[in-house]
Amino acid sequence: ALGFPYSFCDQISKLIPFGAQGFQMTIAKALNLEPELKKLYDSKADFIVLDARNDYESKIGKFKNAITPQIEVFRDFKKVANDLKKYKKRKIVMYCTGGIRCEKASAYMKGKGYKKVYHLKDGILKYIEDEKEEI
Repeated sequence: ALGFPYSFCDQISKLIPFGAQGFQMTIAKALNLEPELKKLYDSKADFIVLDARNDYESKIGKFKNAITPQIEVFRDFKKVANDLKKYKKRKIVMYCTGGIRCEKASAYMKGKGYKKVYHLKDGILKYIEDEKEEI
C-alpha cells in the first residue's frame, strides 16, 4: 500500500502554510467540537460560527449564520482574527473542509486571546458523513 511517511502527516504546521511568526500551535490548541454543533444550533445558544475556508469554498456552501471571511488564501486568516475582536468574549466555533485549517486558525485565535474557541473536528466532510442532517 502506498502512503505518506508518518513524519509528513505529523507536520500539520508545514502541511498548510500559515505564515505566523512565533506561533506555536501545540501551546494554544483549541478544543475539538464534534456532535455538539447541532446541539448548539438546536438550543439557540449564543455562539458564533466562523468559516476558516477560502472565499470560493464558502460560496459553495456554509453553515447557517456563519461568518465567512473574504480570504483568497489561508495565510490571510491572521487578519481575520484581528477583524473579529468584537467577538473575543463569545463562544466561537470554527470549521473548514477537512479539519486542518480550522485547527490551525482556532489555535491562532486562542493565542491571540480569544478564550472560547472550538473547531469542528475533522471538518465539514466528516460532519456531513456522521450527521447527515442539514444545519
